Amino acid sequence: MNIHELPGYKGTGFLKILPQLYKNPLSTLQKTVSTGERVIPFSFGKYILFLINDPSIIQHILKTNYRNYPRGKALEGIYPLLGKGIFTSDHELWSRQQKNITPAFHTKYFTRFGEIIDEECENFKSELEGYCKNLKEIDLQERFKVLMLKILVKEMFSPDLKFDAEDIIHKLDTILAYTSIRGELIRNVKTGFKSVFGLKYTPPADYTSALSSLEKFVAGFFKQVENGEIIPGMLTGILRDLKNAGEVDDIQIRDEIMTFLFAGFDTVAEGLSWTQYLISTNPGTDEKIIVELTERNLEGQESSPSSLHMAPETPYLRCVISEALRLYPPAWAFYRIVIEDEEIDGLFFPKKSYLMISPCLLHRTPKFWDQPDSFNPTRFEGEDQPEVNNFSYIPFGQGPHICTGRRLAMFEMLRIFSVLTPEYKFIYTGDNPPEVDPGIIMKAKNGLRFKVEKRIK
Repeated sequence: MNIHELPGYKGTGFLKILPQLYKNPLSTLQKTVSTGERVIPFSFGKYILFLINDPSIIQHILKTNYRNYPRGKALEGIYPLLGKGIFTSDHELWSRQQKNITPAFHTKYFTRFGEIIDEECENFKSELEGYCKNLKEIDLQERFKVLMLKILVKEMFSPDLKFDAEDIIHKLDTILAYTSIRGELIRNVKTGFKSVFGLKYTPPADYTSALSSLEKFVAGFFKQVENGEIIPGMLTGILRDLKNAGEVDDIQIRDEIMTFLFAGFDTVAEGLSWTQYLISTNPGTDEKIIVELTERNLEGQESSPSSLHMAPETPYLRCVISEALRLYPPAWAFYRIVIEDEEIDGLFFPKKSYLMISPCLLHRTPKFWDQPDSFNPTRFEGEDQPEVNNFSYIPFGQGPHICTGRRLAMFEMLRIFSVLTPEYKFIYTGDNPPEVDPGIIMKAKNGLRFKVEKRIK
């Protein structure tokens, strides 16, 4: 079937929907998939983008013939930050990176990672005590980001590294805002307008300054690792050895570390934030988690922290997190480009067209989920790694390019809730539901605010 035979937004129809995509991209796209179409085209002139909302087609794109659908120029906006790191690379380069970097996530290191998580959770608990005493509200979206960045740095960069977490987060947020869908639309409009007058578009100063500052930060602490001034983390130790062996250069090292800064903590922090929001707004959920944790501890299973990511010691908590990632997947959309013409399930996809796949839209489609907007952790009961085996559930992507750090991310979330939930009750005080801000990573527009109470034991 040709693109022109599919219902969608073409020519002037595409121009008419652009303001809505700018103002509220997620809500607008949710309306487009509500008709039940598997593929919805957006086209203007030679530009064609297909919104894919069908598991069988997604499976073909991400797994069966993934080499025909690389990330390529679909990630052009974020290349200045990530370069050719593992998140943006494809094919042979990606295969080498995967082979080199995957050992940093080996489960044999999870016991040490668990110790790091516990150390930072103890510091975070001191902060929570202050909120309890002063009856102040806490924005967990903001504070979980700080917590997760500190954990990432100790795990992957260096346990000795001194840095300003909030400053790093501010700079990353500046860059991600510029590279979001909204930022992309603004950039394209400004570029087109200036080209009429023969002018060249230049990025804003706050973006270029933030990028330059992060590059200096990365280069500076990696030089400390090389000189033996600080202990390496799992990633920097691997990169140092690869550089000494002549297998990577400084540019590739910069790109890999930047990729971890981009994808190694913010997504997990948002996963924690949305999970806590759902726990707090669904009465009885935290009590079930506490009962499960108590039973596990009575059986002596708490002595094996590294097994949390594998064994069903906390199946209900795992189901809660899985359901939160279904309703609010931090990586809410990703893109691919078509290399060669191909027909999939009777639909023709021309080369050089773009593909958009949205876990958030897919996860809330009634065709694939019973009561898709309802919080129901039991829907994942008995499932082993649903993110690997189910193409209608793709919070970590799918196929060969599925998120390398997904096991560590789940381990971190399980560990943090296992530490915090028995001691603190988080009472949500914001709008319900929160207004979503779908940038590169799904956030709550006005944060996720809670009152904190110490549980009486």
